[in-house]
Amino acid sequence: MRSVLLITRHYPPDAAALSYRLRHVADVLGPDHEVIVLASQPNRYRGIDPAPAEERHGALLIRRIWNGQLTTSRGKLGRGLGEALGALWMTVIVIISCRKVDVALVSSPPLIYLLPGWALNKLFGVPLVLDVRDLWLDWAEEIRLIPSRGLTRLFRRFERSVVTSARHITVTTEGFRRSLVERYGVPAEKVTVVYNGLDEVVRPNGHTPGSQAEPQRPPQGSRPSSNGSDTARALRVLYAGNLGPSQNLLGISAGLRRSVDRWAGLEVTIVGDGLQWEALKEAETERLRVLRRVERAEINRLYASADAFLLHLAALRVYAHTVPSKVFEYAAYGKPVLCGVQGEARAICARHTDCYYFDSDEPASLEDAFGRLMARSAPDNRDVSRADASELLRSARGPLWQRVFSAGDHADR
Repeated sequence: MRSVLLITRHYPPDAAALSYRLRHVADVLGPDHEVIVLASQPNRYRGIDPAPAEERHGALLIRRIWNGQLTTSRGKLGRGLGEALGALWMTVIVIISCRKVDVALVSSPPLIYLLPGWALNKLFGVPLVLDVRDLWLDWAEEIRLIPSRGLTRLFRRFERSVVTSARHITVTTEGFRRSLVERYGVPAEKVTVVYNGLDEVVRPNGHTPGSQAEPQRPPQGSRPSSNGSDTARALRVLYAGNLGPSQNLLGISAGLRRSVDRWAGLEVTIVGDGLQWEALKEAETERLRVLRRVERAEINRLYASADAFLLHLAALRVYAHTVPSKVFEYAAYGKPVLCGVQGEARAICARHTDCYYFDSDEPASLEDAFGRLMARSAPDNRDVSRADASELLRSARGPLWQRVFSAGDHADR
C-alpha cells in the first residue's frame, strides 16, 4: 500500500475544523493506504489533557509530538511563538523519520505548518498535496497583522513556492480555488474543491443521507405580546464554536444585549472558547449566557435544544470566500439561522434552512434580524430553492479525497 503522511498542528482530541477535516481524510484513505498522522499534542484550547504519543489502528498510525508551547499565554505572541517552534520541530522530525513516504499532505493555516511538507518535497522529492482552508496571508494583510512589507513579501514567496510545488491542491471553497488559479497561475485541473461538510458526530438523530431538510419555525408560543411579556417559553438562540477575532462575536455583542433586553421571550447562549471569551463573559446577562465549550459528542444536545442558531464572521473581504464548518452543522438541523456571513457561506446556508440576514459587525442590523425572527416574518431566503440534505454530509466528500490521492503520479519521484 502507498504511504500517506498527514502533517498537522491539530488532530483529535483537539477540537478544530482542521482536526475533523484531516480525520476524515485518514478514514477515507485507511482501507487502501498506510496512513501516518504526524500531529502536535493537543493545544487548541486550555486545559485539554495530553493524548497518547503513539496510537495504531490497523493501517493508521498517529504520532504526536511536542506542540511548541513554551508559554501559557493565548495572546498573539504566545500563539505565534508556539506555532513557529512547533512547525520547526515537526520539520526536523519529518526530515529524520518520514522521508520515505509516498505522498505528504499539509494544510494551511497555520502557514508555518506548510514548512515540514515543503521541506520533504524540496529535499527528498516527496509529492505534496496542499490543503488550503483559508487565505491566511490575505487575512493578515487586511488586518495589518504583519509588521513589515518585507516580511509580507517573504511569506508570499514561501506561499508561492508551496503552491507551485504541490502536485495537487485541495481548497474548501470555490472562491479560494479562483484566487489560487488567478494569483499563481495554477492549472484549474490541479485544484479540487472539498467542502468541510457535516461531521458524523454532530448529525441530528434521524438524519439520513438523501433525506430532505425540513426547516423548523420558532415555537408558536415564543412570540411576545405587544407589551413585551412572554406568552410561553423563550425562543432559544445558540452560537456554538470558536470565539476568536475571525468570528468576532464581540463586534455584535451590543446588538445581542439590546435584543435580549427588547424581547422578553428571547434567550441567547454562546458556547465556545477563544481569545474573546473573557470579554464576552463580562457582557453576560440573565438571558445572554456565555459558557465554556463542551465536548464534541455533547454538541448534539445543544443543537437539538435550540430553536435557532447564530452564525457570524468579521466584516473582512477575505471572508467572502470562507465557509465555516458551522454552516453545515447548523443547516443540518433545519432550524432558522441568524446569518451574518457573506458569499458562498450565505449561499450554502440559504439552500438548506430559513435565514434571517444581517450585516457582519453591525449590531443594529443584527437587532433588525432578531426582530424579524421574533415576529415570525417570512425568512429572507424564502425564494431560494432548497437542496437535498445529503450534500451537507462530510461523507459525500470521500470520493473526492480518494481521487486526489489515487493519482498514479503521486508515486513518481
